[in-house]
Amino acid sequence: MVVFSKVVSIFILVVVGYVARKAKVMDRTLISGLSGFILNVAIPFTVLASFDRSIPRSAMPDLFVVALWALAIHVLSIFAARFAYARTEDGDRKVLSYVTVFSNCGFMTVPSM
Repeated sequence: MVVFSKVVSIFILVVVGYVARKAKVMDRTLISGLSGFILNVAIPFTVLASFDRSIPRSAMPDLFVVALWALAIHVLSIFAARFAYARTEDGDRKVLSYVTVFSNCGFMTVPSM
């Protein structure tokens, strides 16, 4: 149910943005400024806020194992991307390699407070 409420919230924001753009409340300059603010200020502070919780010492070994797995998966993804896109043009290869290694984890990651 939590995921559904998040999706509904995002849908409402999309509708409000669409209506504001059609009503000419938002122009390209405002949209550009809001995008810059969200990417450069809001998202980094949201990520920092998500770490603001206590972690029991008993969880530390598990967190270490998860960190090692994450590192291993990223290294394997880098090698897989080099192999998979070796015959692709340079510009396309860089983009394809990036999206292979780094997933779209930014979607719906606003932590519940």
